[in-house]
Amino acid sequence: MGVATVRRSAAVGTYCPAALVDLAATLTAPVLNVGEEWAERAMADERWHELLAHARTAGSAKPS
Repeated sequence: MGVATVRRSAAVGTYCPAALVDLAATLTAPVLNVGEEWAERAMADERWHELLAHARTAGSAKPS
């Protein structure tokens, strides 16, 4: 199972085992899911790594 699959499954959460959600929380790299051109270009540029890592910590798509 790939990192992207684990992350998507954990994000849904409804029918996802708690162990998979816990595993997804530990996956810190790659910061983005590989395979899309924009993601590959962003990950190739070191200046984006800190911002992308911070963005992954968001708990909601809307500001509080």
